[in-house]
Amino acid sequence: YDASLFTGTVAADSSKIGAFAATASGFSKKSATVSFEGAFCINYYFKPDRTVTGNVTLYVWDAETYNNVSTLTSANSSQIITASKIDANTYAATVKGIAAKNVDKTVYVAAVYTDANGATCSSGVIAYSLSTYCMKHATSATMGTLAQATAMYGYYAAQYFAN
Repeated sequence: YDASLFTGTVAADSSKIGAFAATASGFSKKSATVSFEGAFCINYYFKPDRTVTGNVTLYVWDAETYNNVSTLTSANSSQIITASKIDANTYAATVKGIAAKNVDKTVYVAAVYTDANGATCSSGVIAYSLSTYCMKHATSATMGTLAQATAMYGYYAAQYFAN
């Protein structure tokens, strides 16, 4: 394992965000974790600051889609996920099935909902990659071996499946 082999998360370009700019006091907390069970997944958690009317929707742009558009829109998202309410104040959504060859590719998401007054609230565009998680936990006593192995598996899968 060598952390210098990985790019990690590439931040969203502010000129691409368009309608997905963060709404002031739209979300009090945003976080991401990963899942290694079965396929690679990124789990996103959101705590809206306002009363949600309807659904919290997660718009997803994989690295390829993100790189091929000038402005992010709901129509050019590569996936749309309805978040699940997991407790009184928290919603969660999972981007599933991330291929091993894409462990070092950034996934871009934005959570959006309508509040009780009809205003649209956005989390802003959140950029995250599995390799960032792996690099962060590579020296952990509990996750280190798994994080390093996942990162290296992704690195070699990307080399093997490169066009």
